[in-house]
Amino acid sequence: MISLPTLLEILPEAQGLRIEDVPVISVTDHSGRVQEGAVFVAVRGSTADGHDYLPEVIKKKPAAIIAQSKGPADYEGLWIQVPDTRIVLGRLAARLAGDPASSMNVIGVTGTNGKTTVTHFIHALFEKAMIKTGMIGTIKTIGNG
Repeated sequence: MISLPTLLEILPEAQGLRIEDVPVISVTDHSGRVQEGAVFVAVRGSTADGHDYLPEVIKKKPAAIIAQSKGPADYEGLWIQVPDTRIVLGRLAARLAGDPASSMNVIGVTGTNGKTTVTHFIHALFEKAMIKTGMIGTIKTIGNG
């Protein structure tokens, strides 16, 4: 479990704020999963906007709300306005999970064509070199741990 001040210390926007020392149980962008001790991040998506659910989220008294908009003047909880909640959500989720990527090398493959082939080649090369690997793709996931 991580405390709210420790979780939020990675956000420049949280610097200088008085943040209550409470345990954080989750970081979520799903309004239906918010409860006390959760941090809600309002993310704008292609079909739904998390900001539309803020009135519902406020009633659930989360540990913090992070949004791209300013909070209501009468809101007494912790509201942090950031430029891009999508980036913040990923960073906070990783932090809550103990920053697992910090102890591993990660290779990302992007592009229009050939990603699956390239990732299989990379995986095979590391396996031949006897380097512990895993691979996550749309077709399958290979774990070696």
